Amino acid sequence: MHTLLDLRGSIPANIHITDRKWHDSNELDRLSPEPYAFYVMDKAYVDFKALFTFHQAKSFWVSRPKGNMRFAIIKQMEITDSKSRILEDSHIRLTGYESSRLYPDNMRFIRVYDPNNDDIINLISNNFKVGATEISALYRHR
Repeated sequence: MHTLLDLRGSIPANIHITDRKWHDSNELDRLSPEPYAFYVMDKAYVDFKALFTFHQAKSFWVSRPKGNMRFAIIKQMEITDSKSRILEDSHIRLTGYESSRLYPDNMRFIRVYDPNNDDIINLISNNFKVGATEISALYRHR
């Protein structure tokens, strides 16, 4: 079951029940991205073509990168709050042949320490305005 929640209301904006053959990333193709809305999703939904469509529609997205995502760091941002648990905040560009064609713009890469699980979480987003701590909180509360 794929569920899109609109936090301005108390009921889901979209529910789609699928069989196990339906890949999560196909779900993004069914949505009409709303400008300036945030879409927060698990890494199974990462589809660079669909995410670029969201980006072009001026929608924001937050997810986790797949382990094989190749990228180059364009710009390293300064981390000013040592208590924020943010380990890295960078502007990146995809370097894989196909992924860089599907998503030709820069994106953001955030690495954050999760003390509850003693783990490091990597996040990607197309939003460069909101602080890394807020991006991390959005993903944590998805």
